[in-house]
Amino acid sequence: MFAGTLNAFLRAHPSIAGAEKEMNFFSRGYTKGLEYYLDAMKPSYPWQITLEKSTSYFTTNTTVLERIYKFNKDIKMILIVTDPVLRLQSDYMHSRVNVISKRPGYGRQQEGTHSFQELVFHKGTHTVNRRYKRVKESLYYMAMEAFLKYFKRNKLLILDGERFKRDPLYGLKQCEQFLEIPPYFNENHLFFNATKGFWCLRAFGCMGSNKGRVHPVLSEPALTALYKYYQEPNKKFGNLAGIDFNWLSSVPIHSSSNKTRTLT
Repeated sequence: MFAGTLNAFLRAHPSIAGAEKEMNFFSRGYTKGLEYYLDAMKPSYPWQITLEKSTSYFTTNTTVLERIYKFNKDIKMILIVTDPVLRLQSDYMHSRVNVISKRPGYGRQQEGTHSFQELVFHKGTHTVNRRYKRVKESLYYMAMEAFLKYFKRNKLLILDGERFKRDPLYGLKQCEQFLEIPPYFNENHLFFNATKGFWCLRAFGCMGSNKGRVHPVLSEPALTALYKYYQEPNKKFGNLAGIDFNWLSSVPIHSSSNKTRTLT
């Protein structure tokens, strides 16, 4: 949900040489060989670190994690996560737009012909469809368990996507410390675009139209069902990761009147 923005911001740091496109080498391009992967990276100086963004690496697929571990067991990874219900909505819209616009790689995915409610809930109910791929991908604890089988916890920086949206500078400074690179980012590098509703980097402006899409409109019973479904998985993830983001323990429900309450 915020990985693309974070990647774009970090690539503005002089100590980082970052690949512009999403690589997904260890998950989808491994048969192309390591030489292909290295050639696709942006050339870097000895004092720079190389960065690439691939959302498919935080996964329950242990084959992918094993490949990364064999490539570099000391690699550092940054994960930015948000409220899984918001992520689920965002992920659905991302896929739907790409299917409808016939973007290569998206083919005939079901998001192009089915509504959010049809895919996420069993017909005529608010019972969550646990088999739907994007519902499962928001169960963060499962991917965290797989990650910890190969890497130490200190190899992963976990950023709160909700806080990053409000205060990206805080997240960027966390990344600098984690990556052990000189401090660079400050408030002068960022500006808030009130029209788009999010922060932008002065070096290249705001992200494209694919950022900040409107989410599917859901009834309060539907939202309640989703938040209840993810409540216990969120707690598991928080315990495994040793984090305590607000959305892990509270369950906000936004009704049509825009009021917020918390489920207990």
